Amino acid sequence: MRESDRTAALLEVFAAEQRALEASGRPASVAAPGLHVPTVSLLHADGTQVASDDLFANKPTVIVFYRGSWCPYCNMALRAYEKNLFPALRARGVQLIAISPQTPEGSVASRDDNELGFTVVSDPGNQLAAAFGILTAPSTEALGAQLSLGLDLREANADGTVGLPMPTVAIVDEERIVRWIDVQPNYAKRTEPGDILDAVNQTTRTPGRADSTPGLESVTSRMSELAQALGVKSCLVMRSESDSMVVAATAGAGADFYRIGDAGPKAATGDAEVPLYCERVVDSGDAVFIRDSRNDEVFAGNADEVEFGLTNYFGLPVRNTLGEVVGTVCVLDDSARDYDDRARHELEALRSDVEAIIAQDPSALSG
Repeated sequence: MRESDRTAALLEVFAAEQRALEASGRPASVAAPGLHVPTVSLLHADGTQVASDDLFANKPTVIVFYRGSWCPYCNMALRAYEKNLFPALRARGVQLIAISPQTPEGSVASRDDNELGFTVVSDPGNQLAAAFGILTAPSTEALGAQLSLGLDLREANADGTVGLPMPTVAIVDEERIVRWIDVQPNYAKRTEPGDILDAVNQTTRTPGRADSTPGLESVTSRMSELAQALGVKSCLVMRSESDSMVVAATAGAGADFYRIGDAGPKAATGDAEVPLYCERVVDSGDAVFIRDSRNDEVFAGNADEVEFGLTNYFGLPVRNTLGEVVGTVCVLDDSARDYDDRARHELEALRSDVEAIIAQDPSALSG
């Protein structure tokens, strides 16, 4: 048989398998929203074990089930998710985790070959795939075609079987409850990033969406992560005007009421008698920490306390290349609390990022 004829015959085997999968449709076994993700042992790409409880704990998660690094459709999908999904999920405080039954070495190939920034783990024995009702296996003809091409699933899979998950995306909340699931029985098709984001917006209890001027978009992921890590209501980058403080970037639940371009009048130039938190940072050029404004003789009754109930504040000055204070980075919360050295270091790192941006583009704070 000529090589071209052999190739055509192999392609027809896979095409026939895809047609059969398409005709079969979504299996009745697929888990419905409400499933509690079971506790199973997974493998990181370096081979270390991690419990699913720990992997999905305390953070909404988008799970992507894929077949393996050997699957070209999987690789195309993972690259698309890296580019068009992962950044948006990070900005929302949602993690992205890709799961396959392959060996850790296969996970390394998936991660490195596709330049993925999100977590990739192995599910030996397809424990989660079975729990989600999406476990399948190639047809006998497809297995033979794979072997003729040098792929032995028994070697690629961590447990020595040929079981595979149907390509599936699921959204799991902080309590490890499935809130949304989409299954593609035909492995040549995948869930679109836009559909996943729409589902995330509708189903997850995430903090308010991060937003920023175009010049500060690169720091919104860090801001969302900082707000979540510290457990604060809001993380902001503010621009200082002569008469007001203006929101340039916002993340955390406070993004619902701190919107880009919103301005708070400074007490020094307006009718307000109590200064804004950030106003004091700009005027002093120093860090300002307010444990509880209600007990502070200077800041009691300030606008953030009265309008939004945010009585706790920690902020740092942002300087331009001339050393002038042009804004602030800050976090706010609705309960009295302190900030340890790690928290202060993280806020200082955010400030450094912002200052590096405005050193290159002084208009970044303004849009």
